Amino acid sequence: MSAEKITNATEKSYTIPEDYTYNRIQVEVTCNGVTVSAHDQHKTADVLSGDDALLALDKAALTLEKLGVSSTTITAETMLTLPDKGGNGSTITWGSSDSSVIDPMTGKVTLPAEGERKVTLTATLTLNDKKAELPITFVVKSRRRSTRTRKRWKKQRRP
Repeated sequence: MSAEKITNATEKSYTIPEDYTYNRIQVEVTCNGVTVSAHDQHKTADVLSGDDALLALDKAALTLEKLGVSSTTITAETMLTLPDKGGNGSTITWGSSDSSVIDPMTGKVTLPAEGERKVTLTATLTLNDKKAELPITFVVKSRRRSTRTRKRWKKQRRP
């Protein structure tokens, strides 16, 4: 079976014609020299273009490693790397659900006095009139055991 190239599929969403005889499609999109390929058996394929595609690339580049951590669980005070520009021209601003634990301006992570806190750090990417958000939830743990854990630990140690 040979592949048939479908022309004029240049919109964000393109519906494969009902008389298309193949049961599988391959979509390749190239933007700024990066080609993304997908195989699907559905009749509809969404294609990002222009600023939407650039935002998607910048959003995908915001990995934990890029932020300077290897996990969403943080057990030591650290400084996250919070870029303000994406590689494809987007502007990135940061927000935090608890800025006393993760400061969205500096990236400084302060451990709670005891226990743990769940903090959502949200990157808002903007390019021209387009926006995308990437929320990342971190669990930031204290070095100290909570009072409850200390009491349980002491109780278990008693003879």
